Amino acid sequence: MPAVPAVEVAAEAVPDRMGHGIVFLELFTSEQCPFCPEAERNFRDLLGQDGVMGFTCSVDYFSTGTDPLARPFCTARQDFYMDRIKTGPRYTPQLILNGVSHMSGHKIQDVAVALKGAQQNPATRLNIVAGSTPGQFDIILPAMTRAAEAKPYMLRIALVKKQMDDTKAPHTNQIRQLINGGDWNGSATAWTITPPADPDADAFIVFVQDPDTGRIVAAGTNGLSR
Repeated sequence: MPAVPAVEVAAEAVPDRMGHGIVFLELFTSEQCPFCPEAERNFRDLLGQDGVMGFTCSVDYFSTGTDPLARPFCTARQDFYMDRIKTGPRYTPQLILNGVSHMSGHKIQDVAVALKGAQQNPATRLNIVAGSTPGQFDIILPAMTRAAEAKPYMLRIALVKKQMDDTKAPHTNQIRQLINGGDWNGSATAWTITPPADPDADAFIVFVQDPDTGRIVAAGTNGLSR
């Protein structure tokens, strides 16, 4: 995972534009998965709802070697959840909700029920604003209660393609790169980020995750200039 650390700036330099809570979804898919097209159509519809955010991540362990969407870091991320929330053996289509629960993404009715449950303990929505320099963006990170001995939160940046339609399924917010933005101790602060240029990406998602539990505690998104 490439590292592009965010730069801490004075909190008063950025307007406080926090939004309402969100449910953060991650859909793990594979080229060889017969249920993934249905799960991706469901995922597209879920992202069309207010208060829902997330990305699709294609694993490489089922790939025939010709899957252009497969990414090793997607497999590593799924393994991260296997360790944190005991998801059991790898499978697709796996849908992770707020980093703390999982289910099969093609089971539409079950997903709808799980989404309502996840909305009871949402992540904080981060509104991301254009910075003073082209290509830079500013975000506010509000203070979050955290035990002194706890590990820092992980700040990550996902470069995504908003729509990649093909004959099988609509790939929505398909992840192209996952970038390490550094760590955060939970104190109120502001950050400036500079997402790297990527001709295959037209948006990015910033998310903050608890390394111990896997919980997504905050996330926001914005578009990229091409």
